[in-house]
Amino acid sequence: MGREGDPDRKAKRGALPKVPASLRDVGFDGYGEGRKEDFHREAASFFRRLARALELEEGSWEVRSNKAGPAVSGEVTFHHREAYLQVGGDHNVLYRLCAGLRDYSGGPNRWARKADLEGPEDILRLLAEVSPEIRSAWERVRIRAQAGPSAPAPAKPRGM
Repeated sequence: MGREGDPDRKAKRGALPKVPASLRDVGFDGYGEGRKEDFHREAASFFRRLARALELEEGSWEVRSNKAGPAVSGEVTFHHREAYLQVGGDHNVLYRLCAGLRDYSGGPNRWARKADLEGPEDILRLLAEVSPEIRSAWERVRIRAQAGPSAPAPAKPRGM
C-alpha cells in the first residue's frame, strides 16, 4: 500500500479522483477474468486516491480486496475507522458506521445503488452520512477548491 513508485501515492491532495467505470459496472458476469482484475485494481486505486485527496491520516483507513470465486466479482472494501463502504458485482453498495478498523459488522447496513455513483462526491456523500471525520475532511477539500489553488489550506480540527 505505499511504495515510492505507486501511482496512487502521487495523487494530488484535495483533487478528488474520478470514479472508474469498472466500479459502477452492474453487468459483471464473473467469467471475464480481465474484467474482474480491472475491477479490483481500479476500485482499490480509487479508494486509496480518495483517502489521500481527503488527507485522511495514514493508519486510519485501509482498502481490502476479496476476489472470491470464479463465478462472482468479489468485493473491494474501503474501511475507515468510522465508516465502511463495500462495492461488488451486484447493483448495490453497502456502507455503514463502524468503530475502528477491526469492526467488520458495525452499525446497521445501509444500501445505495451503484448506478447512482456518478462522481466521487456521490461516494463521499454516503461516507459523510456515517462519519463525522470524513464529513469534515470533505468540507476542507470543498473550501480549498472554492478558494483556489493559492489559498492556504483550512486547518484540520485537533485530534484528526
